[in-house]
Amino acid sequence: MDQVENEALYGLRSSWSPWGTRLLALVAILVALSLGYDWVQQFYRQIPVNDSLSFLANDLPWMPIHTQAVTIIGVHYFGDFQLPYAWAINVRHSLSPYLSSQYPANVPPFEILCFIPFTLLSVGPATILFLVISIFVYVMPIWFLLSPMGSSSRIVVIALFVLVSGPFVAMLDRGNAIGIVIGLVSWSVVAWRSRHWYLCGALLVAAISIKVYPVALLVVPIAFRRYRFAAWVLLSAVILNLAALAVIPGGFLRNLRTVVPSMTSMQLGHQSLYASWGVYSIAPKLAGLLFGPSAGNGLLAPGRLTVWLPSLLYLVCIYYIIRRNRVPQWCWGPLAVASIQLIVPQSGSYAAGWVSLGSIWFASNLISRENGSEIDQQDPDKSYLVLRVSMMLALASTLVAAVVNIDGSAGFSVLATNLLSPTLVVVALVIAVIISAKRTVFYSHSASMEHLSDSSEFKGN
Repeated sequence: MDQVENEALYGLRSSWSPWGTRLLALVAILVALSLGYDWVQQFYRQIPVNDSLSFLANDLPWMPIHTQAVTIIGVHYFGDFQLPYAWAINVRHSLSPYLSSQYPANVPPFEILCFIPFTLLSVGPATILFLVISIFVYVMPIWFLLSPMGSSSRIVVIALFVLVSGPFVAMLDRGNAIGIVIGLVSWSVVAWRSRHWYLCGALLVAAISIKVYPVALLVVPIAFRRYRFAAWVLLSAVILNLAALAVIPGGFLRNLRTVVPSMTSMQLGHQSLYASWGVYSIAPKLAGLLFGPSAGNGLLAPGRLTVWLPSLLYLVCIYYIIRRNRVPQWCWGPLAVASIQLIVPQSGSYAAGWVSLGSIWFASNLISRENGSEIDQQDPDKSYLVLRVSMMLALASTLVAAVVNIDGSAGFSVLATNLLSPTLVVVALVIAVIISAKRTVFYSHSASMEHLSDSSEFKGN
């Protein structure tokens, strides 16, 4: 679809790329196909699909001392909500979530304190309230980022890029706080675009304080040489969690000695890595497909350095492509927010919730709105066309809630989206790095850099 058709359809100019329209069309087709396939599997073949989309509906969560899991709807628990809810109850009863149970809490203390207001309600109403807040925080920044698109068109985009996406469904199904965290990240982009720097930083502080791994997003201001901003955000998140830990019962130092190991320890195994959406998980899945289960299983017990090295390399590549200034923001923007999913070795499908923000960023430049737009320029060579296609496929494979399996050697099988999402994102990253290695500068993100560098509050090397 050309620019004239875009203007007629969306009522805007230079804000929605034809590639965004192609992504919408591709996702619409894949959603229709996946729903049809899911229907056949569930009702004709009597094969449950819920455990492929998220987890088993009757997945009983482990609960800490003096608490008990309660079904909320039918046999479903929304277990990722009930666990921090129970830890918050323990805090109210002067019990430390890090010291009082067999398994210490593996979340930051600030996240536990955020759940204390929900404990004023019984678990059923508290769960519903939490889900409503999650939807609001997740969806509303997307609505604002789609400006100046008309309301009807925004609803269509949000329906396909958010409401029927696999990560969004998984986030609600688990009741996981990642929905609020990704919403805060999206709000920080809204603040970035409007040059509200303190607000942008405060939102990132909140996101990092709830779930630590959004700290990977600081690679963006670091790549823009906004070191003071990155340091301010990181230091504030640390101080906020230390302050939260100080009010947790059990003693500050005793809790501190427990909280760090509990948050960094991982019990990786067959189910955790095969179900993970992280970078390292690509290796055992591909090995299993090509050479059978024994080859995949041989990669399921890596050393700590081995399992984290791909994640660190991913962030180094993000830094490189932003600094080299050879690819536009419709590429590095989605790749940067994808780090929320990819850097953690044991990453669930709900961690892919970044894809809603990433898809909007791919379709419409979020930071630069004046003096035209990068998306109006013609691709200077075929490598950029390859990059666009690879990014579109990576986003589509992450968005679609599909339960199709890929069968490999010796009976090995893996969920298609679970393999394709991280693999295609890494492929797009590799292509971007190759393009960034070229000497010729075809694109400029100087306007978006101006949005950041104009901030006198966070200048400094």
